[in-house]
Amino acid sequence: QLEIRDDGAGFDPARVNRGLGLAGMAERANAMSATFHLSSTPGGGTTITVVVPLPQSQVEAEARHGGETLCL
Repeated sequence: QLEIRDDGAGFDPARVNRGLGLAGMAERANAMSATFHLSSTPGGGTTITVVVPLPQSQVEAEARHGGETLCL
């Protein structure tokens, strides 16, 4: 899971043109079978969360090693 958060001006996601930056992030997350979530409120900053599922081979490897986190 990756979370990017700021305490900036924020914005209303329903009223903003996402442009290429946010759309590109969402497309890349989708290409990895990840979830992309954007949360922002005017005056309240912005949080972007991306959750990338582990490949099945990684899950199996961790199970063999007692659940230790292995680097890819």
